[in-house]
Amino acid sequence: MNGAEIKFYKDRSGLIAKADVRRFIDSDEISEYTITIGSELVVKPMNKQKLKHRDRRVKVLSFNLSDTYGERVNIQFLDNNRRGIIEIRDLENFR
Repeated sequence: MNGAEIKFYKDRSGLIAKADVRRFIDSDEISEYTITIGSELVVKPMNKQKLKHRDRRVKVLSFNLSDTYGERVNIQFLDNNRRGIIEIRDLENFR
């Protein structure tokens, strides 16, 4: 079973400043990284059938938490400077 464990940290003003993410497949950890505002990451969904935005580089603008849609981030694509929203667990560090 695929999954991700996400822990959020707030700054003094109460806004989310960073998130620690641990991704795992069948209880085996495959990656662990920290997302901060302004960090550059690449879109790598764990679901092999999820092809939208795969391997695109993005810059994190802000965190977006909601009861309806879950844990997501507002991002800016680095190839065309457009903005979008993507799930936190679909992001990965550069390799």
